[in-house]
Amino acid sequence: MGASPNRSWPGVLLGVALLVAGLAVVIAGERVRRDAVLAFAAIGGEVVEVGPGSDLQGLDGRLVRAHGPLTVDRPAQDRQFGVSAASPRLTRKVEMQQWRELTDTRGEVTYVRNWYDHPIDSSTFRQPAGHANPPFPFVGRSFAGGTPRIAGLFLAPELASQIPGSEPVAPDFSTLPTNLTASFRLADGMLWSNVHPGSPRLGDLRLSWTMQPLREMSILARVEHHVLVPAPHLPTPGYVVMVGDMPLDTMMPGLPHMPAATWLWRMLALALGVAGMWLALAGWHRKPPSPWLAVTAGIAMVSLVAALVWPGASWPAFGWWLLLALLATAALVWTWRRTSLSRST
Repeated sequence: MGASPNRSWPGVLLGVALLVAGLAVVIAGERVRRDAVLAFAAIGGEVVEVGPGSDLQGLDGRLVRAHGPLTVDRPAQDRQFGVSAASPRLTRKVEMQQWRELTDTRGEVTYVRNWYDHPIDSSTFRQPAGHANPPFPFVGRSFAGGTPRIAGLFLAPELASQIPGSEPVAPDFSTLPTNLTASFRLADGMLWSNVHPGSPRLGDLRLSWTMQPLREMSILARVEHHVLVPAPHLPTPGYVVMVGDMPLDTMMPGLPHMPAATWLWRMLALALGVAGMWLALAGWHRKPPSPWLAVTAGIAMVSLVAALVWPGASWPAFGWWLLLALLATAALVWTWRRTSLSRST
């Protein structure tokens, strides 16, 4: 038997092919977004990008990637030595020439003198005579500056302590308190208590300072009342701190990208579905169908298939697609009945 004269099979097959292509596009696109939604749900939600000048409203409880230059509202200060730096933390290191007792594998002891940043108790030496260490007059300390901020968000103490890097801070002899100017001299960016730094004596001191530098940073953390804090769903310790403007996939390797042009594949899928239905119906009846019939049928089928991708991942996405499918189906039934009535009359 030959083909029915009421059918144009090439048109039908082309229409079906376009419809299948539309369904494939929407399935692939929705799966990509579904996988991203599931991945972000596992770490506490989708990550919001926050940079200099960003609107900080509505961020409470959200996971953010904050990036930009680190700032402080006041410098860190070591008032005892007149040293200050625009930094979240300034650290003073104190070293003194002291004796240290060393014991070899045969149990014999030797004594060496060098710079040490902590007091060594010489009273416990086997041979304390001639190896007595003087008292340690100053101690190393850290001094906090103003609360550090990035992109307008404050850093919780546990995040501020993890700011990487260290830079030396040269003391300014002109700001050294007058009661210490006679005891120290400035050389090689440090304060020395001896006249000849290259020939130190027992009890000589040298003091140096370092600071956490203010630089471009990227921080992945949670926002609570404009403060970046550890996020409970991120891997321990609950935050990521990196130098530079680092993309999210560098800060969290393996985290999928949240698709940006979601509307593009959805519109393409719907367009292919509508075009496919129009060609299939036109080929089946050998005449152009009602445009509304093709539109509603194509949208209903693509929306229903898209909805089936989302159960268990995002019920709102499932609900919106299902609602669109139901509305399109209702419009399809109405269009079909109207078309049938017009033909019968």
